[in-house]
Amino acid sequence: MTIQRNKIFIDPNDAALLLIDHQSGLFQTVKDLDVPTLRRNAIALAKLAKITRIPTITTDSVPSGPNGPLIPEIKEILRDIVYVPRNGEINAWDNPNFVKAVEATGNYGLHIES
Repeated sequence: MTIQRNKIFIDPNDAALLLIDHQSGLFQTVKDLDVPTLRRNAIALAKLAKITRIPTITTDSVPSGPNGPLIPEIKEILRDIVYVPRNGEINAWDNPNFVKAVEATGNYGLHIES
């Protein structure tokens, strides 16, 4: 018996990219990576999502607070991005609108980047 395996690492037809808390103020708190590299990595993910047409949802918590807003490059690259603001919930899954947005993609391959 031969087992057939899917050779596609990420199937764009059954994937969703969840960009969580890519906020300018939070970037300053990351210590294992310098901020310019972190920013480039987030931008690269956004570009990958655009090229592969993977549905992308982003969320941030209290962008008017000390964590700051979502980095603008993500919205510039992904102009039709689904954005779900949070009102202080630490865990995005505690926000029913975020959960609904994820479920609305109909995709099961969730790639969570935070």
